[in-house]
Parts: sequence; structure tokens; C-alpha cells
Amino acid sequence: MYCDHFNLKERPFTHAPGQRFYEANAGVRDAIGRLEHALTARDAIAVLTGGPGVGKSTIAERALASLPERSSVARVDLRWAEPDEIYTAILLALEADAAELRPVQALHALRQFMARFVREDRSFVLSLDIGGITVDLARHLLRVANLAGEHDCRMNLLLMGPHPLHQQVDLPALIHLRQRIAFRHRVRPLTLSESDGYIRRQIEVTGGDPSALLSSSVSAAVYCYVAGVPRLINTLLDATLSDAAMQKQQRADGGLIKRTADGLGWKPLTPAQGSAESQKAASPSRPAPARSAPPKVAILAAADARPVGAEPGRAPPDMPGASEMTMQLRSNGAPGNGRPPEVHLASDAKSPTAAHFGANNEAPKKNSSLPAMDASDTSATGMLRLQDLDERFAETIFGNDADEKRKQAD
Repeated sequence: MYCDHFNLKERPFTHAPGQRFYEANAGVRDAIGRLEHALTARDAIAVLTGGPGVGKSTIAERALASLPERSSVARVDLRWAEPDEIYTAILLALEADAAELRPVQALHALRQFMARFVREDRSFVLSLDIGGITVDLARHLLRVANLAGEHDCRMNLLLMGPHPLHQQVDLPALIHLRQRIAFRHRVRPLTLSESDGYIRRQIEVTGGDPSALLSSSVSAAVYCYVAGVPRLINTLLDATLSDAAMQKQQRADGGLIKRTADGLGWKPLTPAQGSAESQKAASPSRPAPARSAPPKVAILAAADARPVGAEPGRAPPDMPGASEMTMQLRSNGAPGNGRPPEVHLASDAKSPTAAHFGANNEAPKKNSSLPAMDASDTSATGMLRLQDLDERFAETIFGNDADEKRKQAD
């Protein structure tokens, strides 16, 4: 192991949520404080969203660690479970006997647990990780929320998932859930300077000297591959330090980062093709002039100049939300009949894109506006393409006007 080679107390780059937490900016500190308050309020709901690996679980664990000692926490991952398993999953997280219980029986057992917490003057927090809200899951979530509002029950709920979760909880059918939401936060990737601070701190807290261990080019080289996603930073640097130890190198540099990334099958990120404003400004009759791609150095240098939460080459985070990527919009009758459109959740959606591929995840038709995607690309670049870093990404890839945007860009 490279810890002995570099005289480190332990591995600096691991994936354990909440370990050696790094407060990237004032926004993260504020989010933790507000989340802590929401989780100690009476029957409050918090919504925390972000792409894979950006730190949702880490922020959640930081806030959960501040709860009073007389608190019970149930951590439930429903991303790969059926919606009607939610009550059983909660009971199992509370170390209760939930074997062979039907959903109605599990719900009754959960009510008894919550009533016992009230009698013992203990708080109860449910941390629920979901991939998206379907019709079935929405029905069960409403039951849980209504249960928390009963006089002899008490519960705070933390919902974690991809960014479209914000649009889903705003649906009229979920008003009883939305009325209890006391806090919302979108977790963003780190900027270049934040990535550099994170890398240096991880080495310092494990007993190393960042300047002696890493050359000045390492942070920029890492950022070119991972765009500030902490999980990918950890993966790449853990492998790089291991390679350095095997090659008896005392210092890692940008060249070693590149060779390690190549060995992992990762590719450097390509420059962004322009902001949402520039795409919108270009009309079909007068397309925007073609511009040569700026060098990566310019992109990295500009990373620190954008607002907190903004991403390279993207619009600021206060831009309008994405199109309903995980929802189906169905209209009752033709336009102009005086009736508003009826909004439904994707009843059989197993992933954020299922609503666009059909209930059985069928491939899109030839005339579909969905662009072709290379599912075999397992590199870091591919992971960054497929994850939902923000609403703008989802809207560009899956929006109905994707073809028009590509024509304007061309």
C-alpha cells in the first residue's frame, strides 16, 4: 500500500461518506446549518439533490451527526427496491423484525415504532435515497408524510436524489408532501480552486505534505478528467498514488495523472460548446458563427471566475429549470378546450430517463429527438456525460427541442 511509501497515516482518498469532511465554500456551510435545523424541526422534510459522486451522502451524514443523542436515524436506499418495500426497509433500518410482513402490516408496525419514540421523547429521522418519484412511490411517500403529521407520531424526512426531484415534488398531486418541505439544496461539483483545496486538505489530514507529494500541475490535470466531482477525484488520485508507489516515485505530477487515467480508460473532458444563452441567441435563419475550441488552460483558469455552483461552459444556477425529464405530460382533449393539462408521474419509471423510453425501457424510435448515446463509454468522461450534474444537462440531452439546439449549434 502506498501509505508506507509516502509516510501517510491512512489513505487520503476514499469513498466513505462524511469522512474528513471538506467545506468547499460558504454555500456548503450554510446548507449544512439549514439542513441540521430542518432535521430537528417538527415533521419537516428536506430535499437534497445532485449527480452521482458530488457529495450528497457526505453532506447528509455531516448534518445527521449533529442530531441529539436521543435520536433514531433510518438510512434507506430505495434506488433499487420496489416502492411498496419502503415500510419494510424502514423497519429493517431500525433493526426491527419485519420478516414476511405485508405492506399494510409494515405500515402499522412503523406507526407503533413512531408512537414509541414520542413516548420516550426521542426524535426520528428518515434518510431516504431515491432515483426519482413514480406514481407508486409518491403514494407511499404521502402515507409516510401523513403518518408523520399524526398527533402521536413524529418524524423528519430527508429525500436525496437527482436534480429533477425538485420538479417532481412541485407536482400538484404532491402538495401534502411539498407543504412540509423546509429546505432544498442542489449539490454542485467543486470548482478548480475548491478541487485543489480538497486535494491538499485530504493529504494534510492524513499526515502528508501536499507540496512534497504532488507537483503544482496535479490539481489542474485531475480537474481536466473529473470536473470537480469528489468521488472521481478520489478514484483517480488513489490510483495515481498507488502507481507512484509501485514505480518508486516520491512525487506525482500531471504526466502520471494522465498515464493513470489512460490506464483506467478515462478521457480528458472536451471544452464546452457554449452557454445556454449563446445557444438561445442563435436563430435558425442566422446560426452562430463557428468558434475554435479554447485551450483547456483557459477553461481551467476561468473556472474560479464563475459563481459558486456554476459549471464550466454552463448557464448560472439561477436559470429556469429543466423540462420534465422524469414526468409524462398528458393533455385531456385538444388545446383550447378550456381544461388545463393533466400532469402524471411516470408510473413504471425505474430511472430518470424511463419516461422517455417507455414503460419497458424500450429503445427510442428512429424519429425520436433523443440523441444517440454511447452506453459502452465507461471512462470518467462517460460518467460525467451520463450523470445528471444539473438541470441544464438533462434539458439539453433529453429535451424535445434537442434537435433544434444541435442545428443552431452547427
